[in-house]
Amino acid sequence: MMNNELAVNENIGVKPLSLEPKIHDKIKRFLKNEKDIFDLVDAFGSPLNLMFPQIIDENINGFTNIYEKHNIQGEVFFSTKPNKSISAMRQASCTGSCIDVSSEEGLKVALACGFSADCIEATGPKNLQYLTLALQHGIILNVDNFEELDQIISIRKALNTKMPTNVFVRLTGFEAKRMKFTSHDSTFGIHVHQTPEVIDYLKAHKDTFNFLGFSFHFNSKVIEQKIVALENMLQATLSAMKQGLNPKGINIGGGFDISYVADKAAWKQYVLSLKESLKTQKSSFTWNNGGLGFRNDNGLIKGAPAFLDHGPDVS
Repeated sequence: MMNNELAVNENIGVKPLSLEPKIHDKIKRFLKNEKDIFDLVDAFGSPLNLMFPQIIDENINGFTNIYEKHNIQGEVFFSTKPNKSISAMRQASCTGSCIDVSSEEGLKVALACGFSADCIEATGPKNLQYLTLALQHGIILNVDNFEELDQIISIRKALNTKMPTNVFVRLTGFEAKRMKFTSHDSTFGIHVHQTPEVIDYLKAHKDTFNFLGFSFHFNSKVIEQKIVALENMLQATLSAMKQGLNPKGINIGGGFDISYVADKAAWKQYVLSLKESLKTQKSSFTWNNGGLGFRNDNGLIKGAPAFLDHGPDVS
């Protein structure tokens, strides 16, 4: 995150507002050595993107420590979709972490970075080539619909695959009386109301699929909504167990909040100043005075942020 100097629109004039990024101590020490930085630019050109892959060890340990603290067994999956760095993937493969891929090319990269098949999960829309490569290597498949399950069976027959395919089945459409959900909160998967049909399908193909459990991909950052989703998932898991299936766990996807700013109060002031600038509209706080998801409706600021929360209360 760059250090942005932003102008806050006020009746008395323009006030500078600075957002300082949260920087790891290793990077802070590196940035103090200006000569090395300029030498690197001279050698490799500009713009220059520098990676510090060893920091990922601390991030992964942050999750595994939670498992140990609460006596829970589980795996951490590094997601390739928002993290394209090859060096970060190679480092993650050395830590014992698993990896989540969402395309055929992503799968090829994960294999090249040293991840074993039992530590690679294939998600996302799956075409014939993507599914075939995954099945050839015995990758864990996170399935979004019945069509994918049918397609896996067809490809397995063509490949003459003997070993059962490891699968998670993704659910969506979570609900609870105390909480409202929108169609955007969880956008992938089979509706939770169809859980009995999923269980019947898996029972009918027990020799084909090794059912690892249910999963979800949650866009919402509201913790209470994730709790409801987890409750729904537990109910589905218990139903599967009662029907003779043997799920190993629950896959909770969709990512977790990260704090990018050094001062959370400054971030909250930034969002507040953005809203205030839309009321006055005398000078641009953002490009073309865009509201970034917020809008001025006759003096009332409505809408929701179309950007990530860079200073969440919990990360």
